[in-house]
Amino acid sequence: EQAPDGESGMQKIRNFDWNLLLLDIMLPGKDGLKILREIKDNPDLKKGPVIALTNLNSENIIQEAFGSGADGYLIKSELDARKLIKEVEACLCI
Repeated sequence: EQAPDGESGMQKIRNFDWNLLLLDIMLPGKDGLKILREIKDNPDLKKGPVIALTNLNSENIIQEAFGSGADGYLIKSELDARKLIKEVEACLCI
């Protein structure tokens, strides 16, 4: 499932079973960091690992994402299929 913005993304997170969440940090409305904090604050929402995706290659943003509950972090501009698969496998302990 995809969502065009943070609010509709949160609805999907609440209403669908999911095993892995690829979460963009830069979303219209509610950004990915707010979503991460909301998931972290409500254990019923955490149904699997969350990998944060962004083009922000800032140490502060990376630390904030992990501090907010991200299990992984990928820079979209550096992303290729191999990196994505490796991160997903690591988060799913495959």
